[in-house]
Amino acid sequence: MTGDRRGVRRAVQGLLDTARAIGERYRGKSVHLREGPATGVWTDQGKLASVGVQVCRGVLLHGLAINIFRTPQSFYGLKPCGLDAQVDFLLEQPNESVFLEIPNRLVQELSRHFWIQG
Repeated sequence: MTGDRRGVRRAVQGLLDTARAIGERYRGKSVHLREGPATGVWTDQGKLASVGVQVCRGVLLHGLAINIFRTPQSFYGLKPCGLDAQVDFLLEQPNESVFLEIPNRLVQELSRHFWIQG
């Protein structure tokens, strides 16, 4: 349960901070957050990660999307988040070993932001 709007905002901020930390690990300090209609994680080349939320009967449903690497079909015909903006990717080229380590890094960051300490 979210409790109130502050809980929703803290959850969204935690997801954004998680995605930013992952972005900084692989892309460096040029990764930054934007708010408002462009809310998400960005680099100078475009949007790197997005958060989606819905509150239903006081329960926060959420999602986090991080663009890992480009494929020929990446965002073909899509307007990411309804914005006229470029997208960016965590990795310049597909790299299986790095790709396979990202979920563990993601879990570590999510735990750091959301683990409730006694």
